[in-house]
Amino acid sequence: MKRMKAIVVAVLALAMVAALCACGNKGGDTPQGSGAADGGAAKGMTYTLIYGNNEGDEVALVAQSLKDQWEEAFPDVTINLQPMTKSERLEKMQNDNYTIALTRWGPDYADPMTYLGMWVTDAPNNYGFWSNPEYDAIIKSASSGELAGDYDARWAALYDAEEMVMKDAVITPLYTKANANLIADGVQGVEFHPVALNRVYKRATCPSGTMNVMFSTNVMSLDTNLATDGDSFEVIADCIDGLTQMDAEGAAQPAIAESWDISEDQMTYTFHLRKDAVWNNGTPVTAKDFEFAWKLSMTANVEYNYMFDNTVACVKNADAILYEGADPETLGVKALDDYTLEVQLEAPVSFFPSLMYFPTFYPINQAFYEQVGADNYGTSPETFLSNGAFVLSEYTPGTASPKVVKNPNYYDAASVTLNGINYQVVDGSDNALTAFKNGTLDISVISGDQVGAVEKDATLSKNLNVTGAGYMWYVTFSQTKNKDSNGDFANADLRLAFANAIDREFLVDNYVMDGSLPTYTCVPPQFAASATTGEDFSADQTRFQEYCSYNLESAQAHFEDAKAALGY
Repeated sequence: MKRMKAIVVAVLALAMVAALCACGNKGGDTPQGSGAADGGAAKGMTYTLIYGNNEGDEVALVAQSLKDQWEEAFPDVTINLQPMTKSERLEKMQNDNYTIALTRWGPDYADPMTYLGMWVTDAPNNYGFWSNPEYDAIIKSASSGELAGDYDARWAALYDAEEMVMKDAVITPLYTKANANLIADGVQGVEFHPVALNRVYKRATCPSGTMNVMFSTNVMSLDTNLATDGDSFEVIADCIDGLTQMDAEGAAQPAIAESWDISEDQMTYTFHLRKDAVWNNGTPVTAKDFEFAWKLSMTANVEYNYMFDNTVACVKNADAILYEGADPETLGVKALDDYTLEVQLEAPVSFFPSLMYFPTFYPINQAFYEQVGADNYGTSPETFLSNGAFVLSEYTPGTASPKVVKNPNYYDAASVTLNGINYQVVDGSDNALTAFKNGTLDISVISGDQVGAVEKDATLSKNLNVTGAGYMWYVTFSQTKNKDSNGDFANADLRLAFANAIDREFLVDNYVMDGSLPTYTCVPPQFAASATTGEDFSADQTRFQEYCSYNLESAQAHFEDAKAALGY
């Protein structure tokens, strides 16, 4: 009954969120949670939780429930909720202008490092600004040091690194997202993946020939150096092939590269490009297009260029270029001739071919890029080139309805049966369900109450297909003193208290309700498997019960220790 009452309260309280946020910090401009305020002011533990109001219907409900659970567990704590757009949330986190954030991260490649690399000191996605030299050393060794070539030893070391993150409650995992997809009758062959590209349509079929697909956010950029969201990456991947592409199981298969050779020390890759691949302006796709694109990413303000560095791809000299100011021309990529690309690495990377299907590694035709200009590239069909299954037909930056049509000059056009794809941003799960019912959408994604309604519908339930979305929702805490925080969450006991006061199963069962999995590890399950054993890295979700479980007794013990240390 207590939990059921909490559900009702949470739903009703959403109407009060704006008012709560308008009230702001109870201490005006004073950092929140100031335990030792000037002049002997009363002590109080008041913190703000920021979250995106355009990232799914369930996110506001999850935020409200976190507030309720924390305030119930810790009567001394007040949590203010502050909704904002996803981009505003990211800006606050990147600028260390927050206290607590409800956020998410999706795997860019099928290895634990796509998560564990985030918490290295000074890593761009280390939003808590945590630092541990021992952790940094393990990640460096596993990425580009002595462990890089020893798969089993590397795997074991990554488990040790994960325990450091969990023991210190650097983040608080909540759940691994699933997508509850509604797929229209007759739609077949759409590939759903938990890594890099969530949906691939190159082998898909649709009765009408043109598929209508739901997006959750506007497509902000089609420049591979500027795009940062999954929907933008999806459109880019419709239109551009990299050296490799995913097969139905997510493994790397030849695309622009027909084949590749690997040196004995596994640190030189030689890609042999196909000679029948052309851009949609008739220009051949060459090795120079890859060399230009990769070096371009070294010179621009590119969020994903870290994927070249020694925590991920280990491309030679990437670290020196990105972090020490070396010349981008020294990057270890070279067109030996029009159809041979050589890539040199700093260390062996067992999953390197799989990285090549991520859009950051896609080619760009230099002559076209320079003709349209850096500021215009990828902003319209006229300023964007395709070499893939589809060609961009309608698009403006931030649009809610980009469209692509089949590329007749694609080297594998015979395998593409769709005439095109029409994307449409739909706001809200209820609207997504309505659009599917009336035939406006062939693929729609729902959540919350709509999933339960569909499961009870004898007809619609046959169209429901739940797939892993790959990304994990979690809570992160700023551990520094900043405009919005006095640094209370530098205290590990306070972070552990908050981590152990969350009933994750309750969140998933009552608010998310789409097949998402309660998660208790900082590397989520179902995306990274051992190359030697095939075992899921995070199959055991009980490993860190001491640090991350619903345990109010433990939570309150950590909280009392934190209060004593912080002077509350």
